[in-house]
Amino acid sequence: EDYWSGKQQEIEKKVRLQIKQDYQNDVRKQEQRRQRIKEGMTSEIDLQFDLKEELANVQYVSPGLPHDSPEQAIDEQLARIETDLYQATDRMDLETSQQKDDLISQMHIDDCASVLQANSAFYMAFSQKNYETMHNLWLHDRSVTCIH
Repeated sequence: EDYWSGKQQEIEKKVRLQIKQDYQNDVRKQEQRRQRIKEGMTSEIDLQFDLKEELANVQYVSPGLPHDSPEQAIDEQLARIETDLYQATDRMDLETSQQKDDLISQMHIDDCASVLQANSAFYMAFSQKNYETMHNLWLHDRSVTCIH
């Protein structure tokens, strides 16, 4: 009995030590990441390493919007406005920068309103048990999930 009790204590001690080492390694890695972020990534190797780490966490990539959809047109318009904003900022054209920033903010507000409208229409159809309307409103994509 003393032998097994001693073995159990030995194993528990090893497990506690391993947990402590793992924790210390995690803390050290987090501190290194914070330091790199604070200093700014200084090499292409840092950028590749972080990209690989992030890509390892990706579980699914949506196929994206259809090229002829209104949403895709809005995305393209937003990309053009953002490019104009960055270029105006680089030129120190603050008036244009402010106009582009205001336009992006308005587009964001419009986008949020569209989501709220779609949500409202979906739950109206849900409360009326209108499957066809629900089906038409729902985005048929693996990235969309509803959990209640």
